[in-house]
Amino acid sequence: MSNSKMFDDDLEIITLTNEKDEDIDFAVINSVVMDDLTYYLVVEARHIEDDNVEAMILKKIEEDEEDYILEFVEEDEEFLKITKIFEDGSEDFNFEFI
Repeated sequence: MSNSKMFDDDLEIITLTNEKDEDIDFAVINSVVMDDLTYYLVVEARHIEDDNVEAMILKKIEEDEEDYILEFVEEDEEFLKITKIFEDGSEDFNFEFI
């Protein structure tokens, strides 16, 4: 589950709760809607100022009034489509998707 708030630099912060019931803050670098689904390119917020950080792509699969459920993009075709969109839409960051 997650909820969101704004970060100092106007980046949205999404707080994810993992299986151990621990909250982890992620900064949203970019988001896009494709095929009626919202995708988020995120990095762990505590690493936002680091030179080399691992980014993840999450998609919103369910939503209610306060929270929503996100999952990792696992299908190769879907992953390739969305990474292309994120690469083309960002001039502020350099990405290497592996």
